Amino acid sequence: MGFYHHLPGTATRIVIPVFLLLGLWSCRKDQTPLAVKITEASEIWAVSGEYLPYHIEFICDEKVDHLRIEQFNPKYGTVVVLDTTPPGGIFTWYYLVPFWDDAAEATLTFTATSASFTNSVTRTVVVVNQEVPLTEVAGNAFHSNLSGKPNAFLLQGFQAVFYDQQSTQKPDFADNSTDSVHHNTLSREWVSPSGLLFCRLNDFNYPQATETSVQSAWSIAAKHVKISNLTNDDILIFGTATKARGAIRFSQIIDMDSTLDDRYMFNIKIVE
Repeated sequence: MGFYHHLPGTATRIVIPVFLLLGLWSCRKDQTPLAVKITEASEIWAVSGEYLPYHIEFICDEKVDHLRIEQFNPKYGTVVVLDTTPPGGIFTWYYLVPFWDDAAEATLTFTATSASFTNSVTRTVVVVNQEVPLTEVAGNAFHSNLSGKPNAFLLQGFQAVFYDQQSTQKPDFADNSTDSVHHNTLSREWVSPSGLLFCRLNDFNYPQATETSVQSAWSIAAKHVKISNLTNDDILIFGTATKARGAIRFSQIIDMDSTLDDRYMFNIKIVE
């Protein structure tokens, strides 16, 4: 899967025509030809940035050795979005609906191969882009827990605050540095005293993030109560167990020789 450019504020319809290519095979009369079965409807309407699940099943007497999924567009050419040895039985593949120019057309083709058979089938996706990218709040920062400076962050008001275990105020993000563990280094680890969860998703299209793309990514993400090994340009999505609250991109993480000026600098896009 890949991320594509989106022209904000435009309404895009991407129509992927559906057709079935005849299987080509040479086999014994008692063999069952390879069929590719996809549970989803032949046409689906979706928004750019959304992850569409496709439940794929192969019907054949032989093991399917190879699955190739290609996306064709006259402007962007052919892109291989999956090339793999599929597992047995029904499995789910998530297709990231692309950010393309208005009224773009494309074909998404599933091709399966076994020892004796090859067969292909396509599906239609109609994309309507009615959303514009989320507004970014840039220039946010807070310091190390060991710095003596504001060491946590409240989403309400986008403000850095002081926090410790006795605080009645529960900020949304806090540095997790501990003197006995990290000494003069920054932990590069966040926790959420307010109870938010985190996932790191560095291939997420942060510049073109919409409410739908953030929620869709969050719905299939592995969620964590803390996030470690933070570095420049990391992209995080955060939220509750069921709903995304927003996305973060780190512009700079400063880790000096001492902890006095260690800090996180980042930009945020909030889902209302």
